Amino acid sequence: MKARTYFLFMMFLILVTACIDEFWPDLSDFESLMVVDGTLTSEPGPYYVKLSMTSDVEEPRYIPFTGCRITIQDDAGNTELLTETEPGTYATAPDGIRGITGRQYMIRITTPEGKNYSSSYQKLLPPVGIDSVYTEVAYHETADSWHDLAGLQFYVDTYRAETDTNYYLWQMEETFQFYSDFYIDWLYMGYFKQFNNRDSVHTCWNTQNVYEIFTASTVNLTDPILIKYPLHYVDTETRRLQVKYSLLIHQFTIDADAYSFYDQIRNLMTDEGTLYTKQPYQITGNVTSEEDPGEPVLGYFLVGGVDVKRIFVKRPVDIPFYYPECELITDLRSLFGQPRYTWPIYVTTNAAGARGYAGNECFDCTLNDGVLEKPDFWE
Repeated sequence: MKARTYFLFMMFLILVTACIDEFWPDLSDFESLMVVDGTLTSEPGPYYVKLSMTSDVEEPRYIPFTGCRITIQDDAGNTELLTETEPGTYATAPDGIRGITGRQYMIRITTPEGKNYSSSYQKLLPPVGIDSVYTEVAYHETADSWHDLAGLQFYVDTYRAETDTNYYLWQMEETFQFYSDFYIDWLYMGYFKQFNNRDSVHTCWNTQNVYEIFTASTVNLTDPILIKYPLHYVDTETRRLQVKYSLLIHQFTIDADAYSFYDQIRNLMTDEGTLYTKQPYQITGNVTSEEDPGEPVLGYFLVGGVDVKRIFVKRPVDIPFYYPECELITDLRSLFGQPRYTWPIYVTTNAAGARGYAGNECFDCTLNDGVLEKPDFWE
């Protein structure tokens, strides 16, 4: 019986390894390609278009494409030339061209070398509103961890759409408040100096984009409404839920072509690293070269109706947190051998009244990508 089991196991390994087909794509043809990232919505402008160039996959970096001429025009004859507000970022005027439901819009790009690119016209669809955004505590299993992943799962409910077939894209921005592990009571610079403003760098905020892509449609639904549609998941492995967390949600109502583009990207990102991972393939956007239609152009000029909602979430209770915390060194003799370039070294006083120190990032939240200024929208 053991021999038979061993034989079946070995046959399984042979079959599995025999099915593995290593994929080594030739990426040389995809270096120095133009990438378009632009959006026009039903909200008032300004609207932004970002242009960049692809970089070497071995040394990825952001390369802004500067000096281009970009215009946005609609089917009513309105045209606006965008202004380059920073390298690679082009914007309309605040009182410039306006996204109006029912009209169609396109973009045209002329590079400093005189090459021309344009998109097809896209109709600005009326936005479907966000009814509510909410969270539930959720635990995710992990294959390589000694504990289940704990966190909050975000969900969205839409209002009922006026049409049966609707396509959605969600883009989000997160902001969270967090604390450093210790207050600064003393500065060590070869001697101890008392620090009076002990909480000056204790509380920070961090704002960043949620880079996951979320799409959905009401195709094949008997009722054109989405209830409890899952958005992103925030775990307790970081400090994002330590104090308070805010999520800004943009819900775009888009056409079938835009949905297909973003849904293909979502599928590639979701399948990455799984047993049945798809081989990567080129996803075609809606901007093409007028001189050479076969030239690859990456990215998309998105036109869509949008509804926006912000949600605040306090630190969840009765849920374990696993983000790493600093350990205090209370043997101050080790301070005396620290080189001068490490000064000042931050020192705190613990509950027992003893002094201790750790890395400065354990005291100063700005050293962990935080900013001290509270956002204007913060509750």
